[in-house]
Amino acid sequence: DAGRFRFDGIAFDPALVYGMSVTYQGALYGMDIDLSQGSPAPVAVDVYDATDSQDGLFFASESVLFASADESSRTVSTLEIVRLVNDSQLAYVPGSGPMELLRFGLPEAASDLRLETTLAGADFVQVDLGFALLASVPPGEHELMYSYVFPYDGAEASFIRTLRNDVKQLRVLAPTGVLKLSSDRFGDPETVAIGDRPYQLLEADGLEVGDM
Repeated sequence: DAGRFRFDGIAFDPALVYGMSVTYQGALYGMDIDLSQGSPAPVAVDVYDATDSQDGLFFASESVLFASADESSRTVSTLEIVRLVNDSQLAYVPGSGPMELLRFGLPEAASDLRLETTLAGADFVQVDLGFALLASVPPGEHELMYSYVFPYDGAEASFIRTLRNDVKQLRVLAPTGVLKLSSDRFGDPETVAIGDRPYQLLEADGLEVGDM
């Protein structure tokens, strides 16, 4: 009663991962539970009122890595990592209309999209010029990582992105010697070392919805 639950007789199997989830006003909350030491201490799950408004959502950072270019297939393999922040006191839940979905842009004719995220029960659906995230977003910071390939012609590839959420920090990287970055807006790239490998880096801060 009063939102309290007890589960008895759960046999521990080290080959399994245990967790719990709860749905409140359409938002899904979940967490892993460690049963290796026997019954855990009581677990509390914070829940929030829900909204389909994206007013509290922004990207604390977005990193775009052009990892490699395949000359035989004329495609660029790309990895993006986003730190998504909900700084409101409401859990975002996708609405029914296309403009009420949290959308992410992709290059034209992008394919082989794969998504990993810390958000519970997340899925996605491809939409015009990108994909929409099908997941509730509780208050706090959450990570998304997605990869894809996109085609290019000749010796150049154009990457155009219209922002649908504010981005506090944008980083664009490519391995030196694999691709050569250039940008009319962000200037010339600098060279940075990641591990023992040099990368080209373009950076920008304080980008707003609608920026390209």
